[in-house]
Amino acid sequence: MSKDQVSRLFTFVYRSFFKTPASRHRSDQIEVVGLIVHYDAEAAVEYIEAIARPQYAEVTLLLYGEDVTRATVARVVSIVAPRSPSTVKDPNGYTFPDLGLNTYNHLLESDQDLVEAFGLERPEHRVHSLSPGV
Repeated sequence: MSKDQVSRLFTFVYRSFFKTPASRHRSDQIEVVGLIVHYDAEAAVEYIEAIARPQYAEVTLLLYGEDVTRATVARVVSIVAPRSPSTVKDPNGYTFPDLGLNTYNHLLESDQDLVEAFGLERPEHRVHSLSPGV
């Protein structure tokens, strides 16, 4: 999906910003539905962040048919880890590199914390999830 297609799909007012100084295209923060969309050098969607509890709308996040909108980290891991043999825990959540999926919490104190955000990257970018510090 391209940046133009995203703008036609989500017609809400949103904030755009450059993720890094080297970014060629602005990332789009669509606050109404709790999404942040990042683009590659060709303006194709590279990575999507989904905020579990957006500020301005009521959304439902489904993962493998399960509602994970207000799910704990442990619940999400129990749903996803069997599908991702190389699950990795880090200080802010879990990465499921086989699926290009991760959970994120600004301050993850326990797996009983509610997931703050999910990240999803394009399949061809999944190799980046395997690199330390990415």
